Formats: sequence, structure tokens, C-alpha cells
Amino acid sequence: MYSAHFNDGFHMGATDWGWGLLMMVIWALVVIAVVVLVIRGVSGGFGKQGEGEDSLAIAKNRYAKGEISKKEFDQLIKDLSYK
Repeated sequence: MYSAHFNDGFHMGATDWGWGLLMMVIWALVVIAVVVLVIRGVSGGFGKQGEGEDSLAIAKNRYAKGEISKKEFDQLIKDLSYK
């Protein structure tokens, strides 16, 4: 008797193509996520590179604008572990 559904490895039905496409998308997302994590890891982490310099620059700018006093500036430098 003739069957309308071929499952001999040479013919794929519509649902087989759908699952295959879904798996390709999932694997592509996994590969992209791994690449992003590796690049972030190699480049110094998740935004932590240069964080100390940024806080020092902010303290210097606030002191230069007169927003904080010399005493407050010195305390910020001490708190940020700069010497």
C-alpha cells in the first residue's frame, strides 16, 4: 500500500523542515552568545576596564568645577585608593 509520508531519509516533510530550521536558529544563537562572551572576556570584562580611571576623572572634574572642596577631593582619592 502507498503511504503519503516518506520517512526514508531522502524525503522530508514540512514538519521536518520546520524542526530543522528551528534547531539551526537555536544553534546560531548559542554560537553568537559564546562569541560575545569570549570577546567580552578577552577585552577585559563587562565594562570594568578603566573603571578606576573614570572615577578619578570624575573626582578631578568635580574638584575643578568647584563642586567639592579640597578636603572632599582628598577623601575621594583616598577612598578610591589613589596615591
